[in-house]
Parts: sequence; C-alpha cells; structure tokens
Amino acid sequence: MRVSSFLVLACLLLSGLCFDARSQNVEPKPLRDTAALKDAPYSYGYVLPNRIICYAVGVPFAEAPFNKGNLYDPFQLIMGRMAGVSVTRPGGDPNGDFTVRIRGLNTFTTENKPLIVLDGIAGVSLDNIDPNDIESIEVLKESAATAFYGMRGANGVLLITTKKGRKGKAQMSFQTSMSIDNVGRRFEVLDRDEFVSRGGTDHGSNTDWLEESTKTAVSENIHFSLRQRLDNSAYSFSVNYRDVEGIVSPSFRKRLNTAVWLEQSALNDRLKASLRLNLTNGTRGYVNPRVFRHINSYNPTAPVFDDVNTVEDGGYFQQDLFDFQNPVALMNNQLMEDEEKTLLMNFGLSYKVSDFIRVAASYTQDRSNLLEGMYYSRADWETGRYGNGVAGRSSTDSFTEIADINISLDKSLSDDLVFSAQVGTAFQNRSTEGFSAQVRQFLFDSQTFNNLGAGALRSGSYTDASSFKTTDRLNSYYATARLSYRESLRAWANLRADTYSGFVNNRTGLFYGLGLEYDLTSVIDAGMNNIITIRASYGRSGNLPPDPTLALPVFRNGGITDLDLDPTTTDDRFVGLIQAWNTNPELKWETTDEFNLGLDFTIDGLNIHGSIDYYSRKTEGIIFNEPVIVGAPHDFDPGRVYTASSVFTNFWGISSGGVEITLNYHNNPGNGIQWNTSVNAIFYERPVNDRLNSDGRIGYERLFGFGSFLPGGLSNVVTRNILGQEVNGLYAPRYLGQDGGTPRVEALNNWDEWGRAGNALPSADIGFYNSLSKGSWHLNVLIRGSLGHSLLNQNRWFYESRDPATNTWNTIVTDKSLGLNRTVLSDLYVEDASFLRLNHLALGKTFDLKGDNRLTAELIGQNLFTITNYEGLDPEVRYSSNINRGPLVGVAGGIDSRDLYFTTRTCTLSLRLGF
Repeated sequence: MRVSSFLVLACLLLSGLCFDARSQNVEPKPLRDTAALKDAPYSYGYVLPNRIICYAVGVPFAEAPFNKGNLYDPFQLIMGRMAGVSVTRPGGDPNGDFTVRIRGLNTFTTENKPLIVLDGIAGVSLDNIDPNDIESIEVLKESAATAFYGMRGANGVLLITTKKGRKGKAQMSFQTSMSIDNVGRRFEVLDRDEFVSRGGTDHGSNTDWLEESTKTAVSENIHFSLRQRLDNSAYSFSVNYRDVEGIVSPSFRKRLNTAVWLEQSALNDRLKASLRLNLTNGTRGYVNPRVFRHINSYNPTAPVFDDVNTVEDGGYFQQDLFDFQNPVALMNNQLMEDEEKTLLMNFGLSYKVSDFIRVAASYTQDRSNLLEGMYYSRADWETGRYGNGVAGRSSTDSFTEIADINISLDKSLSDDLVFSAQVGTAFQNRSTEGFSAQVRQFLFDSQTFNNLGAGALRSGSYTDASSFKTTDRLNSYYATARLSYRESLRAWANLRADTYSGFVNNRTGLFYGLGLEYDLTSVIDAGMNNIITIRASYGRSGNLPPDPTLALPVFRNGGITDLDLDPTTTDDRFVGLIQAWNTNPELKWETTDEFNLGLDFTIDGLNIHGSIDYYSRKTEGIIFNEPVIVGAPHDFDPGRVYTASSVFTNFWGISSGGVEITLNYHNNPGNGIQWNTSVNAIFYERPVNDRLNSDGRIGYERLFGFGSFLPGGLSNVVTRNILGQEVNGLYAPRYLGQDGGTPRVEALNNWDEWGRAGNALPSADIGFYNSLSKGSWHLNVLIRGSLGHSLLNQNRWFYESRDPATNTWNTIVTDKSLGLNRTVLSDLYVEDASFLRLNHLALGKTFDLKGDNRLTAELIGQNLFTITNYEGLDPEVRYSSNINRGPLVGVAGGIDSRDLYFTTRTCTLSLRLGF
C-alpha cells in the first residue's frame, strides 16, 4: 500500500497541473513576476508556500479590518464578510458556539463544520487562538480545493494565519476594552391586572421577571503583544485576558491565553526551524436555559421570595406545577461551571535543498482538559429536592497528534513556464477519554460539587459513575501541482489518499481536484490595469464520521442483575451489556462532488473589483442511524442477523448549488477621504433530498425531524425531509380561521395532510460593509442578513393564546396575536424570519504620539438593531434543533426554542496603544 501510494503521488508530481490562485484582497494585485514565487514564505505544514497555495477561492483579510467589538471567538471576525460563509449564533449566550456553514448545509452530522488550518497545521482546535492574534483568514470553499485535505475537507477549510511581526524594530502593542451588554429584544407579556382578568391566579405581587432575572453585563479584555523579525530570526509573544459576563448572573467566561512563536534561520537561510506554544486556561459559568422560558411565562403576580423562609424552598416563592419554575430561584439554586485548559505545541523544520526544492516537516500536539461540575441544591425545585441535593463531576481529556513531511518543488522551466508542486505524507492520531460521577443526598449545600464524598447515596436515581475512551487514526498521502504559462493560463491538480481507522472494509478513500484558470486580459483589450479571469474546477472531498465507533458493534452498560435474586447477597450482582447498534463493515466516509465556474474582474477606471461564482454540488453517503428489526438478516454483513435495533449506514444523499457574488469599491474623493465598500451575497439552490436509501435496503420516502414537542401528544413532526423535496421543510396544519376565539385548523391529527409552511434554510445570505476614513478618524459599518428562511416560533405557539388550560403561564403579546383561546399547532406559528441586522458600527480616532507611537480609541456598537417581521427574539437561521443531540444533528432545523438565551446589544470602548 505504501509503495503504490508513493508511486501514484510521484507520477502526479511529475505530470500534474496547477496554478497560482489569485486571492481576492481589498486591492487585488495579480502576481505577474514569476521570480517573486521563489521568495514566497514557506509554512511548515500541509500547504504550499503562501503565495502559491493550490486553491480556487480564497478571501483573506490581511489588508482589510476585521469585525470589531466584544469578539471572543475567531469566527466573529468574519461574520457577514465573505460570500458563502455563514456565521450564526442565535441568542446572546457568551458560552454559545458559533455555527459556521460554508456554502450552506452539506451534511447532518456534528462534523458539519470547516476544517481549521492554523499556520499550516491542519486539524487543530480554535480554542488555542485568541482573535487578537489573528493576522488573516482565508476560506477554501470548492471541493477541488478542499480535496487537498481529503476526508476532512467537505465542509470547507479555514486557513488562519497568526501575527508574526514585521522586519525592523520590535512592534509592541497594548489594548484594553470594556463592553456593556443589555437585553436586546424581549417579549411583551400581560401585566398583573391583565393576567388576573384572563383567569390567572393572583398571588398579590407585581413582578417584572425580566428585570428581576437579568442585569447589565460588564466585560473586559486586555491584550499585550511583542513581535519582531530580524535577519536570521523572528519571535512573537502575546498575552490575552478576557472576562466576559452574561446578562444572567450564572453565565460568564474568563480566559487567559498566552502565545509564543519563535523562528530561527541558519546555513544562509537554507535551514529554518520554528516553535509554537499556545497555552489557554479558562473558566465558564452556565445558566439552565429553562430560565429564559420561565422569565417569559412565569406568573407576574407571584413574588420572588416567600413570606416564610423555609429550607424546602430556599426562601423563594415556589409552586409544584408542571413546567413552572421561579426563574430567580432556578438561577440561584443551580450551579454549573467548568474549567478548560488547552496546550498547543508545534515544531517545524524546513531545508532548502536547492534553489527550487525544499523539504519540510512538522510535528504538533494539541491537548485539552475539560473539568465540569454541577450542583442542584436541596432547595432546587427542578431537580435537587428530589435527590435532597445532587452533585456531579466529570473530566474529559482530548489529545490530537499531527505529523507531516513534504517536499516542495518551485521552478521556472522557461521564461513563460513556471511549475510548482508538493508531495507529502501525514498522520493524525486522536484520543478522547473521560469519567464522571454523580451522587445525592447532602446535609449541607456549601461544598457543592467540590466534595462528592459528602453525598450519602451513590447508587439509584440521580446517581451515576462512568468512564470512556475512544481513539482513531488518519493516515494520509497527498500531492498537489500547478503549471503557469505566461501568467495567463494556469492549471492545477490536488490528490489525496486517506486511510481511517474507524472503518472496517472501506478504510481508504481517494480525493481529487482539477482546475483551470485563464486570464482574458491577454486576448481582450481591457486596458492596462483591468483584469478579467475565468476559472473552472471539479473535485471530490470527504467527511469523517462524528464518532470513530459507528461501524463497530458498540456495547453499553445495562442495568444491575442479581443472579440469585437474593437481596442479602451482593457478590452475584453484575452490570449487564446492551448493544448500542449493529456493526456495519461497509460503512465509509461521506463524499462531496462539486463543479465550480468563476469569474474574477477588476475595472480600474471605476475602482471596482469582484468575483462571481456558480457551484453545483452533490453529497453522497451521509451517515444516518437507521432503525432495523432485531433478528432480520443483516444487509451489510451477510450470514448474520441484526442483534440491535439500529445500524449506522451511508443512508442520505443531497444535492445543492448556488451563486456567489462579491463586489468591492474603493474611492478617494479628495480632502483626505478614503471610502471602501463591499457587498457579498450568496443565492442558494436549497439542498434537495435525492436519496433516502442505504445500499441493499428499501429506504424511506420521508423522515421526520426532532425537537418539536407538541402539546396534546403529537411530536417530532414539524421538520420533515421528503425524498425529492427540499431539505428541512417545515410542515404544519393549515389555519382556517376562528370561531369566537377557538381556532379551526385543517387535519391536526393527520400528519400526511399537513401543508408545507416554510423551510428552515435561507435562500440567500448577504453582507454589506463600509469603511470611511478622513485623516485620523475612521468609521466602519457592517450590515448582514439572511433571507427566505422560516422558524417555528415556539414561544408564540405555547404562550400566545389565552387558553384556560394554560392559565398557569403568562401570555406573550405580539403584533400577530389573534386573541385565540386555545393552544393548537398551525402554520400561524411558522413565520418568515428574513432579517437585516446592523452587526457592528465602529467610530474611532488615532492619535499620533512621540515617534511612531500611536493611540487608537474606538467606540463600537454590536447588534444595535434588526429589521425583520419575525416576532421571536432572534431571527437567525437554525440549522439544527438545540434539543436534538447525539452523533447526528441537523435533521430538525427551523425550531426556535422556548429556551433561547436573550439577544444582547453591546457597546464597547476600546483603547489600543502601538509602539
């Protein structure tokens, strides 16, 4: 296998075709001087030299400012700035993850996220990097480009370059900022008199639960860095501290990040060595998301505290009613915190064998430890009182080891012909292990989860003990090459062979990309500085399963069995095994095939440049946990029968497409004024379900989504995937009108007759960015939005009607309220959620100090307003339900949960001092 793979790669190295991709910078300057390629900086990882990396579409921000404000996740830097790159996070939870989708939905697994390549290191975690340390971000979208990363490239690739310093004197910077967050949008609810008049129980108080439960959050950030590049060496050192508060007291995140990078050259710059260390220590506090549900729905006549301070209720007003918790009590009687430590270490070495051949090697370790704790006090009416105090601890250790060695060739074959190539091999080892313990029945609450030994009961309900470990390995061989003729015709190719340990019979996959680019400037009289370039590419990339055990017959712990049924003996009690799912030796990776046709242009006289791309993609073999009949013949393991009720199969196939447009305009009208504006948009052909069938099986015509709990017993039927129709369609009974406040709906109890009410996925994403400067002043504005998607507004559905059966809950009031007196699901609650949002507005001034020193002060607003007809708290796209967890998510998009963390408006004052 090794010999044949190297032969294939060697052949490609000699005969492959490639090109020097043209990134779309703020001011694109096509590389015309082929000699400049020889001086391109090398990275010690999976990629070619930075200026000749083989990709088709890249959008760096090296020359344009990132988004600004209270940004603690690197994804926030590019939100709304790149065509086809969607960055979303519904609500304002400081611990909430940002969802990144490149060219829309591509799969339904937890791996539906882009691969991170940090300074050439593929597969590391972004938790190691602070946004302040990032120099530029480039995005690889096309499968022809992402094929270079094989089984990990189907969902796009983010190439992140960190700041390294410039040649000359040392650059030192100090930055500090303070941010204030307030609730951005809230529901209007009935006041105490209205609530009582509609039949609600009067407890004699007048409580604004939003005011009682939320606060103004104050966050701060401190950054220091020192960087320099000398003749034979370079270094970079930075420290970042962030203290981010949420608008609800139990939620916060604190993080200290330290980064060190060193590079040394020797042997007349032929030998280069680099060392990277990133150390992060962070703590986070969480709030039970049900708090937000109860803030909206809790009785406004109820007091926060009881008249009688008792141990049972902790002094809070509490009632033993269904789905009815005092939100202040819920926040203060539950404690959920974690501490995470990460360490990234990388050593790189390269040697320039000749003027056109270089050998490079890289070794990386990425470690993290997550220590979690939770405690439900004895006064907690949701969980704690049933266990007389419940405490738990868990620890998860993750380790990723990456090694790479490659040979690069960069040679001018003639005055007109330049050839560049790279061939290499790499491996990635991952392991995750952890344990958890939970006990109950505490005498005191004071020690919370820090003394599990104080819990008297360690078996039975509300107790647990568990541990686990998973490992996987990915071996790779890869090659890429390009050929450039007279800087007008460029052709390129990528090839990668990946072998994954998580499969049985189908372990090795081959991924490839081919492309061609032609500069029409040489044949069209477009003017000296005008550029028109066309490109076309086709490629196949892959996607790993979300868990390395899905192809294996996994067994889990069952209940305790007493063999002799004698309760007085214990030496014959054992934990039985339950098979989680069946083995599937035929399971393999998901594949994405994509064709891309693009046009790049620069109109110098109008100061306009941009690009237009059309893509068409097809994803096959999406992994799904398919139900089967125990005892039936095994379709994927002949001669055997199914011994569990499900099997993971390559079940799903979807096809999609779209058009991306990027336009940039630059103008200097005079008087020191500079204006830059850019518009990016993607118009989606929503993905269509074109396969719901495993090989050898009949398959399905439709699949219901998850997470849409329905009063009255119906559930999990709002989001549907139907063969031949769009992915994540939203269905509901049709509203026909009302009779004296009683709603009439069509076919409530006949799911087959429900009508299509919308789709969870957008038809377009847009971003509009402006930068205006005059002298020492500058102004930055970003407006972004999504169009065409719908959301099931669960808050309206549950709490908008004045149903006597739900008098316990308060009623929300919206412009779409019809005064109904019954809670019945209908398409009334599936709303168009299209929106435009002022993502950030930054006004700043730079003060020149002594020498080259500068002080920049900025006032930044985030999420200042949103234009939408949606009546929920946040119209952001929901690609998946927050209720549907596990190895497969994304089947139930479009569900706006009642437990959404409120949106926030943020105001930040930032000071940056540069030396």
